[in-house]
Amino acid sequence: MPTLTKNEARTVFATGVRFDKNKLYVSLNDHREICLPVDKINWLDWLAKATSEQRANWSLESGGFAI
Repeated sequence: MPTLTKNEARTVFATGVRFDKNKLYVSLNDHREICLPVDKINWLDWLAKATSEQRANWSLESGGFAI
């Protein structure tokens, strides 16, 4: 995901994932963190129903562009 910082385009990618109840947190390489309420987003319904063990079994795809 390109972002513009001080007139420079920079590629931002995921570096980690964590869960807190029904929230998914994605850490980015520029030190930001994105939070998604998995129980409020229809296409994440499968993740809202996942067990703790299933949620712990995640991986980053090459380059950090997919989880």
